[in-house]
Amino acid sequence: MSLLVLDIIIIRTRSRSRKAGQIMVRKLSGLQREVIHLYRQAVRVAHQKPVESRPHFIEFIHGEFGKYKDLPRKDFTTIEHLLRVGNRKLKLYAQPELKDIHIR
Repeated sequence: MSLLVLDIIIIRTRSRSRKAGQIMVRKLSGLQREVIHLYRQAVRVAHQKPVESRPHFIEFIHGEFGKYKDLPRKDFTTIEHLLRVGNRKLKLYAQPELKDIHIR
C-alpha cells in the first residue's frame, strides 16, 4: 500500500463490539497528512490559473503524484525527499507569471 494514495483508507471490521460491515476510518500518519496537504495545495494553485490551462495543471498534478503510487509507505527518506521537491515545484508553479504547463 502506498503513502501517496490519496483516498482515505477504509477498513471494514467484523468485531463483536461493532456490527458486521461497519466502516472505521484509519488515522493518517504525519507524512500522509503532509502528502495530502501538498496535493490539495497544488490543486488550489491549479484553480488560480486561467480556465483554459487548468486541465493541463490538474493532469500534471495527477501524473506527478501517480508516479509514486506504488512507493512503500515505510520508505520515509524517499517520501520526505519527494515532499521537499514537491513543495519547491509548487512554489515555482504558483507564480502568477506561469500561465500554462505542457506535458509530454
